[in-house]
Amino acid sequence: MIAIDNIQPMGFMASAPLLHKGMKLLGESGRTYILIAPLVQRRIPNVWKAHQWNNEKDQFVIKHPQSDDSPVKGWPAFRKEMEMQRLFRPAKFIRKMVDAIPPRSDTEPTMMVLEPFEKTLWSARTRRPLTTREIKHIMKLALLGLREVHEKGLVYCDFKMENVLLNGFDDTDPASDDVAIPLRINAKLADLGSVMAPDRGEVTSITYRSPEVYLGKAWTSAIDIWAWGIAVRNSTALNMMDVLSNGPQSTFNSSRRRLIYIHPVYMIR
Repeated sequence: MIAIDNIQPMGFMASAPLLHKGMKLLGESGRTYILIAPLVQRRIPNVWKAHQWNNEKDQFVIKHPQSDDSPVKGWPAFRKEMEMQRLFRPAKFIRKMVDAIPPRSDTEPTMMVLEPFEKTLWSARTRRPLTTREIKHIMKLALLGLREVHEKGLVYCDFKMENVLLNGFDDTDPASDDVAIPLRINAKLADLGSVMAPDRGEVTSITYRSPEVYLGKAWTSAIDIWAWGIAVRNSTALNMMDVLSNGPQSTFNSSRRRLIYIHPVYMIR
């Protein structure tokens, strides 16, 4: 049974939201979740913020198939994402699926219950400039997440700043070079819906797309490292512009030497 009360029929209701604020959902674990608000701006939102029934501070993310995922074929894109979540359940640097909301019938989708995160790398960057230490720490954790994907012989295929989730990033205080501050930040990869084996064809957002994808060549996990490098560049762009505008050439050369170094075995120096 999927819900306790206040439930609307789901299934093929393309003209009405599948979920609504205040709805109670029962997970396979026996926990009850109450929906708070949608986290995406769509006509039919498929990602919701929720909290545990008896503890409003214990929050989660509820996700169900997008409206353009074919219910006739059993929501193939969403089922693939769930399979990847189960495959990477032991992973330390990928956002976990902590529970599932079972369907009431064959015409309804299963829903995922995911770890909550406060913001993305993209949203953090818009709040204030990141320090070099913060960038190195966050991007190292993101790179370790990519390594977990690559060790399975798979490619993440959608690396971008919006898919790096952060907890512990304080955007109210000015950026500080205190060595302890970056260690408070936890970063994980989100959204396993694009993960697949090496192939050819269009993958990855345009901004992060590698040359072999543009040229229609076969691609491998190297496209993830290219996209990761673009994210590093985007994260450091404001800092570098400030150096170029205000600092002498010697300062620029020194800063350039201190930029993050990509090592073949996924280490950052």
